[in-house]
Amino acid sequence: NILEENESGTWSIISGNGIFQDINNPNTQVTELDIGENIFQWIVSAECTDEIGVSQVSINLYNLPLINAGEDVQICESFYNLSANTPNDNETGFWSIISGNADFEDINNPNTLITNLNENENIFEWTISSLFCQEVSDQVIINYIESNLNANAGEDINVCEQETNLNANTPNDNEIGSWSVISGNAFFANMNNPNTIVTNMDIGINVFEWTISDACESVSSQVTVNVEVIDVIIDEI
Repeated sequence: NILEENESGTWSIISGNGIFQDINNPNTQVTELDIGENIFQWIVSAECTDEIGVSQVSINLYNLPLINAGEDVQICESFYNLSANTPNDNETGFWSIISGNADFEDINNPNTLITNLNENENIFEWTISSLFCQEVSDQVIINYIESNLNANAGEDINVCEQETNLNANTPNDNEIGSWSVISGNAFFANMNNPNTIVTNMDIGINVFEWTISDACESVSSQVTVNVEVIDVIIDEI
């Protein structure tokens, strides 16, 4: 309350914590509150009396809600259990769709089942609202991959040197390709390049495998490279 003439007021801390900008101002700013309950006392005295007026006020400080919608994932089925954090007391959470599609079993459950996902990226937002504080949100990406893999290591070839270029098919988005040696020997300049240079092959048969994989599965194809060394003999006459 505002002071009358010849009155003075003072703030004091009963419990909790606070830094008063002006301890004698009835409408002072108070900072550095503790989390939880902070109790302050306002005492008013006057010059012409020994009586004092005392009143207390309780300020409850709440943390902003913690928010975590879970880790981004790649999945192989059109359904998934989300994994957000659970709201605290006096907080409520709800899911919303930012892009893509889903049917939520329970829009307020942080671990709800979602079905009917669109292929590729689906972005969902987990929002927690508090009785006392503003809403906070976090997003998660669920990338649904419908596998349709195809691996082709190329045609078998015969070469006269221990070096050649391979010629496999290029992986699609969200796919990775890699070369490996099944038999023989090789050094791949870039084992993830479908058209990489391969060197140090053995004389004779070398078998290489091209594997394409995504988050769901992998498929492979093999190619045989036959290294033939031709010895040229020149007879002197």
